[in-house]
Amino acid sequence: MASAEKERGLAERIANYRAALEVDANEAQTRFHVIDEFISAELDWRKDAIRVEPYLEGAGFADYALFSSGRCKAILEAKRDGVDLCAVKQSQMAVVALFF
Repeated sequence: MASAEKERGLAERIANYRAALEVDANEAQTRFHVIDEFISAELDWRKDAIRVEPYLEGAGFADYALFSSGRCKAILEAKRDGVDLCAVKQSQMAVVALFF
């Protein structure tokens, strides 16, 4: 889907994500109704290129690993609002906080 086309309705979709969190914000519900949907629908990541709860050598378990061309391109670690990510010893990593 083209970028301009995807932008139409984005505010409504974000409102729907927020509403889903207000109904029941436990981890499983949040992942099912918000994060999984956001990764595939908003970021256009193919479901067969997403690994859930993978073990990463030297880092441990992650919530999501996003792959492209057989290589891990991004790690997504979801935390409850107000919980800080701990510092890790990775030299090639950027932390980007996404909030709804």
